Amino acid sequence: MILLIFLKTLWEPPEIIQKKDSVYITFYLQGPIKYERVLRESKLEITLKEVDSVFTFSSKLVHPILKGISVTKENKEGKILFELGSFCERFRIENKKDYFRVILTGKIPDSTPKAKEKEIEKINYLESNKKKRNKEKKKVLREIKRIVIDPGHGGIDVGALGKGGTKEKDVNLKVAKFLKEELVKMGFEVFMTRDKDTFVSLSERTKFSNNVGADIFVSLHCNASLEVTETSNGVEVFFLSEAKTDWERAVAALENASLKYEYEDERIYNSIVDLILMDMAQAEFLYESQKLAEILQKTITKSLNIFDRGVKQAEFYVLNGCYSPAVLIEMGFITTPSDERKLKDEKYLRKLSLAIAKGIVKFKEWFEKRNSFIE
Repeated sequence: MILLIFLKTLWEPPEIIQKKDSVYITFYLQGPIKYERVLRESKLEITLKEVDSVFTFSSKLVHPILKGISVTKENKEGKILFELGSFCERFRIENKKDYFRVILTGKIPDSTPKAKEKEIEKINYLESNKKKRNKEKKKVLREIKRIVIDPGHGGIDVGALGKGGTKEKDVNLKVAKFLKEELVKMGFEVFMTRDKDTFVSLSERTKFSNNVGADIFVSLHCNASLEVTETSNGVEVFFLSEAKTDWERAVAALENASLKYEYEDERIYNSIVDLILMDMAQAEFLYESQKLAEILQKTITKSLNIFDRGVKQAEFYVLNGCYSPAVLIEMGFITTPSDERKLKDEKYLRKLSLAIAKGIVKFKEWFEKRNSFIE
């Protein structure tokens, strides 16, 4: 991923506003900025990337939600460590043009003598029983419940064509329906960007995912190649980032070609693609999308014992703007006869769908463990 980042500096300590049920911590700097966050039990660590200067800072707070905060610098990174109080239930990050803000919230009991006494008892108990707390139930801050499945192409947009006449749009839809069945049985709430042979614009697919509040977005496609070689087979999973190789750029161009059905003027189409390639400021979900891609790639190839083409990254229009972890799966080469036969076999497609569903469950386990802390 490429971000146009100019001078990133933290010249002064953060502004800390404490309210009854929340704490606002604001760093004023030019943004948005690339960052990563890790939640481990009662500690939230945020790493700000490519920071030129940092005002080192440390402070203890007397608040049930936040006990302390420290800021340090390591090379080109700013490390922010939050010591969360026992009443912290969730956090939210605002990564804006002129500030970076972390909002911690929770439900604080009324300040009656009895409530204060109970609060002190709870805090003391949690602090003095760290080993026992490791065995207690964890509270998940963010859960994976709602999945959006996007069958690529549809309607006038046929997608790629196999030598035997197989249409990519039909394969994508069939797998999407099988995948929905598997995920519903596993307890997920599932939505599809299309459930029949209709054309849905790329922008509408992303908009739909955001509107339903997707926790994961999975776009299903079939690969294509002009020539059949020994390597033009197998599965590969993409996440949204700058393409590194000619192949990644070629696949992105193939899938983004659906834009021609949305814009009559080719010059408009080109300007939009140029804009997409420049506007890649989706750092919040980059790591999670990459992790989802890695888990799916490993699970699918091992389950089906097929050629592992590896995880790739490229600028896909349909993934751009998704407010959730998002991936695009190329399920096989529809232009390669051996892969085309598999993609026409309903039994194989059901196995493929089950493998994708199992990968989503594994990601859910990883994700919720990473975004939880012990009560």
